[in-house]
Amino acid sequence: MNTQYGSAFAFMVLSLLYPLNHHFVFHQDHIHPKKYFTDKELIKLGIEDEGLRKQYIASFNTLSNLQLIQETENLEKNATPFKDWVENAYKDDQLINYKNLHQIPSDNDLTMINFLEFHKNRRGLLKQRLMNVLNVRHHVREEAMVDSELVEIQTIDE
Repeated sequence: MNTQYGSAFAFMVLSLLYPLNHHFVFHQDHIHPKKYFTDKELIKLGIEDEGLRKQYIASFNTLSNLQLIQETENLEKNATPFKDWVENAYKDDQLINYKNLHQIPSDNDLTMINFLEFHKNRRGLLKQRLMNVLNVRHHVREEAMVDSELVEIQTIDE
């Protein structure tokens, strides 16, 4: 989930998450535009804590802030703040469909100030979606002491 923007691996993973129409050109897009992930821009947003700014900057280029969108849509979106763009581009049912397709947490505030929460929640949604697409079951590893011997117990969450 720490795969970085621009890599072939990131595009491959994103391709697994989206039903692609091969008649269009798709771009890897930063959901929250990369323009806002500098110390200067984050301070303008009121994020004074250096540690928090470092978390923002370390997270913006990962899968949780990437989506595949058509080239024309990406060019139109440009560096518009995500909340502004998505609420102007999509209304009502279209917005619900967009959030479902792109695994956007439905109950998150979509402003930059809440990016770290968005990042955490979307990361979980993407992980679950990938596990479903790849038909991977979640394994839980537990260790227990039985008769003074360490025994590994594996269970599968269904």
